Amino acid sequence: MCAALARNTAQLPDAVGEYREAPTNTMDAIVSGCLHAQAGAIERMFARVAAEGPALCLLTGGAAHRIAPCLGIPCRMEETLVLDGLLRCIS
Repeated sequence: MCAALARNTAQLPDAVGEYREAPTNTMDAIVSGCLHAQAGAIERMFARVAAEGPALCLLTGGAAHRIAPCLGIPCRMEETLVLDGLLRCIS
């Protein structure tokens, strides 16, 4: 998302900022906004699943550690979730 902003918005650099609750510079604002957008999408889908009963959000992938602190839902990081799933398929 940050890369798409940089590619498609005039004079906007690749953001290498950090997540901040109240960003005070462009780089941090871009990164924080992108993480809030992603967290909002995750929380929205989680609400649909959780409406059916107890739920836990499993996070995996390269950005999981950056998104996890932004979430207001029960979640757990699973570093090898995809590989664990593949292993179950072939076992």
